[in-house]
Formats: sequence, structure tokens, C-alpha cells
Amino acid sequence: MSTRELTADSFEQTISGDGIVLVDFWAEWCGPCKQFGPVFEAAAEANPDITFGKVDTEAEQQLAGRAGIRSIPTLMLFRDGILLFNRGRCAPAPGPRRHHQAGARAGHGRGTAPGRRR
Repeated sequence: MSTRELTADSFEQTISGDGIVLVDFWAEWCGPCKQFGPVFEAAAEANPDITFGKVDTEAEQQLAGRAGIRSIPTLMLFRDGILLFNRGRCAPAPGPRRHHQAGARAGHGRGTAPGRRR
């Protein structure tokens, strides 16, 4: 299943239904939103039993204000109409290779605990 565009008219009905609803608040001009978008779309395709919705904060400014959006992308998770998770500034996790390289630069993975001198 692909993502649904949510508006002020469809938001409440979508999040208050049965099951899990994941909502991405985003904007076209937002760089991290553009990075997160494909990850969100792939998750939607891989999990057809979950409803994935997107709210364009530029087009739906009143909805974003009512939802208390302070930074984007923001991800909200609802289950059976109850908000369980609300996190701003979501970004895709680094891939295994990037994570390994970042850890190696920080001294991780070399037998030395972070913050300890050799």
C-alpha cells in the first residue's frame, strides 16, 4: 500500500480508526524531509497492514498548528486512535556501511571504549 495524503478534512477520521497509523509531517522545501520521504514510502510498501499518511505542512498549516508541529519531518504513530509516538526531526538511519565508517572514525570497533585513551 502506498501513502495517503492527509488533509484537515481526512486527518481525524484516519487517525481515529482501528489499527496502526503512521503520519509524516513534511514540506517540499525541507532537505531532511526529502531524505526521509523514500524511506517512508518503502516502509508503506513493505507494511500494507499499517496506514501511512503524509501531511504537507505548507498546504495544511492549520492542521500542522493543531498537531503542534514545531520541526519537520515529524513522525506520529497512532494505534486505535491513541497517539503513542511523536518525534520531530526524523531522518533515515545511516546504512550499515556509513554507520560502521562513522564508528571507526570515533574509535569504536577497535577494542577501545569511547572516551578512553589507548
